This record gives sequence, structure tokens and C-alpha cells, in this order.
Amino acid sequence: MPAIHTYTDLYPSVSIVLQQMTTAEQIKALHEKKIDIGLVTSPIHNEEIKTEFLKRCPFMLVMPKSHPLAFKPSLYMHELEQESFIMTTRSAGALYYDRFIEIFQNAGFKPNITIHAHDLHTVLTLVSAGLGITLTPSTIQPYSEVISKKVEDLTLSIEIFVAWRQQNQAVALKKFLSFLTKYIVM
Repeated sequence: MPAIHTYTDLYPSVSIVLQQMTTAEQIKALHEKKIDIGLVTSPIHNEEIKTEFLKRCPFMLVMPKSHPLAFKPSLYMHELEQESFIMTTRSAGALYYDRFIEIFQNAGFKPNITIHAHDLHTVLTLVSAGLGITLTPSTIQPYSEVISKKVEDLTLSIEIFVAWRQQNQAVALKKFLSFLTKYIVM
């Protein structure tokens, strides 16, 4: 959101419409010219769609500020074995879901997923209500009622790519791509 705010300050005449979509939905919408740009979690190997790497986002533990783990100076995966997790469904984002499960396979236990939601914002709302904890990529801006903490022995991450139609030569798109790559590097 800070990037969007900065961009609209620089280019107030450009209209931005944000839509929450999975990577697959974004690829389809790009092909159908329903969106001009997408932020996807994998490079797209297609002659019509171009992608550029933006950043790598490590997973962070997100929990209510009052959760007992929030007060620990360091956290490790084995401390999460008895916790209740809130997670998106696999249909909401296969890569994210698979990475989430992979984290626990690498730690040697199965997560106790007590609630599934269809998007990360709902997951964070449920976490803020104290119904469980979750692991999210570090780009997710936590709600004021939650805290994000690094898990010391958690090294998995998700890569974020910007995607657009190769044939789209709109000046606004070029300016946004230039801005985005500079802003993310900052």
C-alpha cells in the first residue's frame, strides 16, 4: 500500500483499481485484457506475458499481540507444534498453500489447521480475533491487533514477480513498471 500511495501522489491523473486474484486468475485476466499488471508468485513462461522479479518474501509468524509466543525473544518451529493455525484453502493459492505445508514437513510435524479461509485478509482478521496464528510472506502488512515475528529456523520464502502483456505499450503501464521496480529496490 505505501507504493500505491506514493505512486498516486506522483501521478494523480492515473486511475488504479486493485483486485485480489490468485496467480492463475491474474494470468487469465492479463490474457483477456481485463487487467494491465499483476503481482504473481511465479514467473510466467508465455510469449504474450512478460514477468520481472521484484522481491523474495520470507515467511513470518503472525499472531495476536497478546499471544504467549509474542513475548518470546526468539521463536523456533518446534514451538509451533501445538498451536492452532488459520490458513487459506489450496484453491485460493496453490503455491502459498504448498509452501505453508512444506514448512511443516521440513519441521517434522503436521500443522493443526483449525480454520480455512478463502483469502489472506480473512486469515489475518481471524488471527486478530484470537482464533489462531498463521505464517505469511513478509509482504503482508499485519493488522494493528497482530504482530509478525521471525521464526529463526524457517528459511522458506515466496518470490514476487510483476507481470504484464508484452504488447501493452501504454505510457501509464511503462511509468508504473519503472516506478515499481525502483520503489521495491528502495
